[in-house]
Amino acid sequence: MKQTESKEMRWGKQVHRAMELFLKDEAPLPEHLKEFEDFVGRMKQSKGKLLVEERTALNAKLQPVTYFAKDVWVRGVIDAGVLLTERAILLDWKTVKRKVDVDQLKLFAAIGFATYPWVDSIETGFVWMKSKEFDKQTFYRDDVAEIWDDFLPRVKRLEHAFQEEKWPPKPSGLCRGWCPVPKSLCEFSGGD
Repeated sequence: MKQTESKEMRWGKQVHRAMELFLKDEAPLPEHLKEFEDFVGRMKQSKGKLLVEERTALNAKLQPVTYFAKDVWVRGVIDAGVLLTERAILLDWKTVKRKVDVDQLKLFAAIGFATYPWVDSIETGFVWMKSKEFDKQTFYRDDVAEIWDDFLPRVKRLEHAFQEEKWPPKPSGLCRGWCPVPKSLCEFSGGD
């Protein structure tokens, strides 16, 4: 099922590209993003290694692999970040309405700890481009087992659904007007 690109998706891609060019190539930010210049500029000035659109991936043994490895199990992209001696800052540009998803921040941290084994703490965060807000959460290496203990049972349920080809519909805030699944396939869909 091919999803058409909405104006929100296009804007999201434009924001990510503008931030990437600013961080990597020192290209000026477009006028509507200028207010983020100081914040993002401080990242560029930090003493750590700057990460920009950094692709990360793990296999099922939670070991780092290349993004398109044959045994890849989970992937993530760090929109912007800084690797320091014992800690890291990993950020995600958000171009939608603010809705904090702590699970995404936790997964970001878990992948980060596996990818950067010398790091003891990771500050993850969402930078909300529309509302100009910032949400962050700090995780410590001691949190890793608890994070995976939360995610792995969910993954098992998905694997089971995939093997059995049974996907019980579950309503969410995206059902009406946002979900591309047609009404014929899901009773909760608002699609055609």
